[in-house]
Amino acid sequence: MMAPITWKTPQEVRNRVLDIAVSRTDPNISVKEVIEEAERNLAFETHIFALHGAKDADRQQFEEIVQPLRRLISESNAAVDRLMMEMMGSGSWIGFGRRHLDAPEEVIPNRYWPFLALNIKEARASGEGIEFRGVRFLTYGEIPRDQPVRDRITAANKLPSEAQPAAPASPPAKSQAQRGRRKVADWEDYFEALKTKIAAVGYPDELNVKGWDKQADVERWVTDLLEREGCSAGVSTVRGYVAEFLARIRPEIQN
Repeated sequence: MMAPITWKTPQEVRNRVLDIAVSRTDPNISVKEVIEEAERNLAFETHIFALHGAKDADRQQFEEIVQPLRRLISESNAAVDRLMMEMMGSGSWIGFGRRHLDAPEEVIPNRYWPFLALNIKEARASGEGIEFRGVRFLTYGEIPRDQPVRDRITAANKLPSEAQPAAPASPPAKSQAQRGRRKVADWEDYFEALKTKIAAVGYPDELNVKGWDKQADVERWVTDLLEREGCSAGVSTVRGYVAEFLARIRPEIQN
């Protein structure tokens, strides 16, 4: 029997990205915790202000206290949204949608996401004259290898020149950009490599004396692996994948 696949709504994807997002300055700090603490402090200050009658004379002091909290919440949520879109663009999350109500569902190519805006509530992605409705997602790393949907994803992410190559009259001169083009990372292979590595050196922990003691160590290891294999990925992309990988591995270790 073919293994089932688990679909995620845009909101479920964002919730999951929020769960794994960490601070750019300190990978040990969860963005979710930062937002929750700021929201608690904002609620507390608002309650105190109201308790004292919300007087105009106190409003300036109140705003001076709460504005940094509001800004922190807004900037943190924006960072989560950026990470979510980066992970879609890099192929960690695979989007599906319909161009109109009667159209068949199709894979949204990874290369589209930098030009699309995602409306989470309406499950709609639009931009550059195209629109997808009823958008839903799969985590590429969790799709069973025997699922035919993998072939659809591969086909959708081939560039038009790759899908229908034209026979050139003569061999074209290779440009500098083509010579320097890097391979696309196979993140599922890196996940398996990380599992093997953790089995040898242990899960990242401050008390781990023989191996990694924090997530940043894992990020450096993955970055080095990418470089050795001639692949490229941004810091936030690597951080997002590492956080997701560790979240997937942790339950296996605990069991």
